[in-house]
Amino acid sequence: MIDTPGTMDSRNRDTKNIALMVDGLLEIGYVNTFLLVFNALQPRLDESLQGSIKLFTQMFPEFLGNAIFIFTKFSYSNSSVNRRERGLEMNES
Repeated sequence: MIDTPGTMDSRNRDTKNIALMVDGLLEIGYVNTFLLVFNALQPRLDESLQGSIKLFTQMFPEFLGNAIFIFTKFSYSNSSVNRRERGLEMNES
């Protein structure tokens, strides 16, 4: 298991972190499963994350077929479910 830093690093180390991750993955040569963890209260598909997904897809053509998307802090309360069904943002009232 390889645990990597998230994107949008506060110290602008995304490029360095991704390069180290790529080197590690290439050394291993294969990946069984990719776990991508997102905070459901702050959903984002920013440019950095899009670039990472594109890179992983180029390196590992089976990437999306082996990816599991996990959303933390995802509320199942009746009011939260109703807001999602009405298409409101997660953090709107």
